[in-house]
Amino acid sequence: MKEEDLEQHRLLVLNHIDSLFSRHEFFLTKIIECSLQLEKKWGTQQDDTSYFINYYFDAYLNTFQSLKDSLEIALRRNISWSEFEAIPHSKFIKNSRNASTHDGFSIINLVSDGKFYVSSDITRVYKDKNDYKSIKIITPTEDILTVCVSFSQGLFLKIKQWFEEHSKSLPQYSIEDYMRSFNPNNIKVGMPEEIKQLIHDSQDDILKAIKDNRDELVMHKSKKRDDAIQSILNICNKYIPPI
Repeated sequence: MKEEDLEQHRLLVLNHIDSLFSRHEFFLTKIIECSLQLEKKWGTQQDDTSYFINYYFDAYLNTFQSLKDSLEIALRRNISWSEFEAIPHSKFIKNSRNASTHDGFSIINLVSDGKFYVSSDITRVYKDKNDYKSIKIITPTEDILTVCVSFSQGLFLKIKQWFEEHSKSLPQYSIEDYMRSFNPNNIKVGMPEEIKQLIHDSQDDILKAIKDNRDELVMHKSKKRDDAIQSILNICNKYIPPI
């Protein structure tokens, strides 16, 4: 693949990474809501909705792999799993993701005193080349809310640090990139033909507006990314002290 195509792919991933951050925040928030709801209603008659938290937790686990893959592309650097080891519960989150995704395990299986827990260590079997191996997942003794908030806080402090370190080497949108995003020919459904024609007829005006406001547009995209990171940290800081 050509270097310019690789950079275009990198730019595309970087442009959408704040949405991936927001996806992580969404599922973290759902886990918190389920945990607080259980605690609030503990000791009263209630329907069993505890299985909901496993649905949210499964999706939350998968954002870890997605974040790692996307950050490697956006920052253009290899990221080994060992770089996450200092983050609280990172090994448990990584291994639980494999158990959930590949084996279908429901990780959260205990409710006690109004909190969700994983009751015991998990042993899973996996195939390594032509041989089968087993791995024991050491589970935390803390409740799931504490585990997820602690992990997310450490993870996004790390991500914030990486973006600060790579701020000067991140790709920036060019005029051509902006014009490409305004190309109505790329839109297959949902845009009336008269709107497409209007955009075609306004190409010169759009190009001038982009040129005149390019710095502001770049700053806006950077701010969206920073705000998405900070939003997650604010949630985490609400439940545990800042690191």
